[in-house]
Amino acid sequence: MKCNTSFSKKLNLIKHIRHEMQISTSKGKLICSFEECNKIFSSFKTYQLHLNIRHMVDINNDTLNFEIFEDHFIQGFLANTHLWHQNEIGKLRLTTADRAQLAGKLSLGVPIQRVLNDVRDSAEGSTLNRFHLIEKRDLHNIKRDYNINKCLTKRHENDFMSVQLWAKQLAKGSNNPVSYFKHQGQDDVTTQLGKDDFFGIIKSYIFMSDDEPEFYNAWCSVMGPVSKQLLCTWHVLRSWNKNLSKIHCHEKKAIVFKTLKSLLYETDEKSLDTADFGNYFVTTYSSRIEK
Repeated sequence: MKCNTSFSKKLNLIKHIRHEMQISTSKGKLICSFEECNKIFSSFKTYQLHLNIRHMVDINNDTLNFEIFEDHFIQGFLANTHLWHQNEIGKLRLTTADRAQLAGKLSLGVPIQRVLNDVRDSAEGSTLNRFHLIEKRDLHNIKRDYNINKCLTKRHENDFMSVQLWAKQLAKGSNNPVSYFKHQGQDDVTTQLGKDDFFGIIKSYIFMSDDEPEFYNAWCSVMGPVSKQLLCTWHVLRSWNKNLSKIHCHEKKAIVFKTLKSLLYETDEKSLDTADFGNYFVTTYSSRIEK
């Protein structure tokens, strides 16, 4: 029996199931869901036997035990065979590789909402799969399973307070890697450093950041300029993939993205010798589209 009725409240769905599908959880009764078969069963085993003999349906099942606290367990029943519906993408499990990829971003402190946005943006121009349908609860489960919360240095939503709490926690340990800590904007009587003074300047030759210039400008204004600035590959690919939505043809989008990636990973400047041909093509043919 198939039913396409939708409900806005879970309570209404339960009432519908009990009334229309004739399933009563309170009385422990199971009624065969095949059309023109109204047999009632008091246990799942008898219902399973009926499905196998009468309707030639073999229900694969398993019994799972869960320890809720010491020497106390609850038992769960898992039926692996489903009837009357196809496998829905949103109900499938995330693969181990996908979970590991998401755990890597979360362990670096990338906010959950940003991870969600990046994953959904990556769905453009590609085949939709379970990975593109992740929700916040999926990410929270991954953080729980990988113990990511215990690894993060973030101790407070306010960055100023978070850094201060983190430094205090490190100071209590035997192997504190921080030899001196002072917030910008605070005076230190012991070292006679003013609120705008720094203990030292970090000389850097290479600085990597995303496309936004704020981080690089802030570093240069405090620590001085660097010899070479690099852009984070992950952020560059994300920006390209997001703006490829401006190309409506999926085939062209795939070709352009593949070409951009090949240029991104090219390390020999001499191989990037297409500028002269590009100027020739623009001046000679770009204005003659109709021909």
